Amino acid sequence: MSLEPVERFGLKVMSAGFLLGEDQALSLPASSITFVLNQLARQVLWGKLDYLLVDLPPGTADVQQHIVGLLQPSGALIVVSPQDLAHLDAKKVISMFGDAGVPILGGVENMHGLVCPHCHTQLEIFPSVRDSRSIWSSGVKKLGEVPFGPELARHAEQGRPLLIAEPDDAQAERFRQIAARVVTALGAPPSLAAPRPTAPWVFQVIQVIDAGDSRW
Repeated sequence: MSLEPVERFGLKVMSAGFLLGEDQALSLPASSITFVLNQLARQVLWGKLDYLLVDLPPGTADVQQHIVGLLQPSGALIVVSPQDLAHLDAKKVISMFGDAGVPILGGVENMHGLVCPHCHTQLEIFPSVRDSRSIWSSGVKKLGEVPFGPELARHAEQGRPLLIAEPDDAQAERFRQIAARVVTALGAPPSLAAPRPTAPWVFQVIQVIDAGDSRW
């Protein structure tokens, strides 16, 4: 059975959550994970894609390992919050991708401080992570930082991405720069290195698959 993705603002999205009731939990035995992942990735009517992005929770559990084997991603983008434990967990994910031969495109630090809506000063709300314990010390290139911002949450609640609602906002520019750096890290032509405004990326761990790759 083929599934139709949900499309908004030029982006096509599919999630197991779309197939469940609002209060229904997704409880699957480990043996069913490959079947579900295959359906969500290969049995969706994606049409022509530039990239397929797979948003994953933190960790190195069955889902992450099955994704690597099933889709053979072109690269992984590591998104981490500015906390010691988050960086330590992310290092385990980086190690898993390394063992599987998946290139690390870089990292993004989410929740990097809070931008005051009145004076626009950025306030640090988490203690600094020591360099020796951060993923940057492992050679991961930092592609950007995304601070807390009330405008991002407000527009998300209204169902309008910040890059659509306020394309000139400083936060929107951060997302565009991160997107451009990810495309560059994938080795895309320069013409693709400055993508049009699109929905903001707020991920924990994401794997990026170049839809033009022969493996896909």
